[in-house]
Amino acid sequence: MNDQFFIERCSTLGKKAANNGNAPVGALITAGNQIICEAEENSAVKRDVTCHAELEAIRKAVILLDSNDLSACTLYTTHEPCVMCAYAIRYYRIQKVVYLSKVDN
Repeated sequence: MNDQFFIERCSTLGKKAANNGNAPVGALITAGNQIICEAEENSAVKRDVTCHAELEAIRKAVILLDSNDLSACTLYTTHEPCVMCAYAIRYYRIQKVVYLSKVDN
């Protein structure tokens, strides 16, 4: 599997999020080229601005790996991470981030 495969999976998750009434964002985390967890945007449905797909994936990875050190992981997402998500990525030491769409300012 390669970056394109994982990004395509994120796009599928993003479509699912949009179908559920959320922003069309999907994210997943890999380690050793294996998917550890997947998540979709849930901010609208949960009425919680912190439920971005990237943060939802990080929360799952921390629980599944029983560690705050995600330095062996890669985060894939459909959109460039926002400042909030970027802070979490840095805090959990995720080594690589791959995203499909850049946010224009």
